[in-house]
Amino acid sequence: MGVKGGASTARTALHLKAPLRRPEDRSTSSPSTSSPSTSSPSTSSPSTSSPSKDAHKLKLACWNIRTMLDKADSHRPERRSALIAHELLRLDIDIAALSEVRLADVGSLQERGAGYTLYWSGKPSDERRLSGVGFMVKSFIASKLENLPTGLSDRIMSMRLPLQNKRHITLISVYAPTLQVEPAEKDKFYTDLRNLIQRTPTADKVVILGDFNARVGKDSETWPGILGKHGVGKCNDNGRLLLELCAEQRLVITNTLFQQRDSLKTTWMHPRSKHWHLLDYILVRESDKRDVLHTRVMPSAECHTDHRLVRCKLNLHFKPKPRNNKAPRKRFNVGNSPSTNLATGASVTAFRGSLPGLLTLEFSLHCINFFKFLLRDVQNLPL
Repeated sequence: MGVKGGASTARTALHLKAPLRRPEDRSTSSPSTSSPSTSSPSTSSPSTSSPSKDAHKLKLACWNIRTMLDKADSHRPERRSALIAHELLRLDIDIAALSEVRLADVGSLQERGAGYTLYWSGKPSDERRLSGVGFMVKSFIASKLENLPTGLSDRIMSMRLPLQNKRHITLISVYAPTLQVEPAEKDKFYTDLRNLIQRTPTADKVVILGDFNARVGKDSETWPGILGKHGVGKCNDNGRLLLELCAEQRLVITNTLFQQRDSLKTTWMHPRSKHWHLLDYILVRESDKRDVLHTRVMPSAECHTDHRLVRCKLNLHFKPKPRNNKAPRKRFNVGNSPSTNLATGASVTAFRGSLPGLLTLEFSLHCINFFKFLLRDVQNLPL
């Protein structure tokens, strides 16, 4: 949920107005002692120096971090990007979609100590910034990107990740308008997101991650194939917008697929009622539901935000591509055989000649016997 007001960043980040350039190296110091992770891991850690043996296994996450700005008058520790990167490293997250980044324009920076690269898309620097989205990606994965992440707006950013055998997965980081926002802004957000999904290649895997500021409830009978049997709470107006998008684009809300405690499903606590709600979601195509091994909240993740991190483990399956060099199977078209020639031995010879090299002697005898029985039945037909 949004915190009003913004401030300029206290660190030297790379701000670009488009397009994104390759990130500059940035040496990272250890986070503040108030951080849950106080020791700086070695850059030679196996989780950052080399990819896993199976490139189709991924650990994704979405996290509303409330802001990436380092404000001098705040009690939060400085170097927010370093703190978040070390938390993702501790949880071994490959790629995290971040909401409410609040950085200006579009840009990137690299946290070398933890081995992550941050990409973001926000509003111009001369406007009030209460939104912003981004990706924090393990640097060895970022180095393999064919194209840098694309910022569609301050609420939507996409990234196309190449996998083995020329396969791809498209990730979309989102931050949806809150319940109090004007309907026109909500319509624009869902229209932009719908168009982006439709432009994505059909062969790509698609994962949409972020804070949708929506409660979808647990009515799996009304929304079969979209909601699992383990939802939380009741649906609100924003939730219906999200469910309608999922129904139209055949998406599944993975947070509701797994039976677990509510504390491992809810992501945000209302400040007045103190009730916990599920607002942050990870969506996949219905045809890719079997790729999702588990989706759950990680309560131990900490970066001085009121949202919990949601982690999703994926094991991607792809259908094998058809082989183009395989010779087509020869088929005999019985419909083109003239019935008048069936009574002659020449017809059998012609039939055998249409399949050179494919008929054995035994099979040929079976064919001859078949035609004998066929001719006997034809002769008994009334004229």
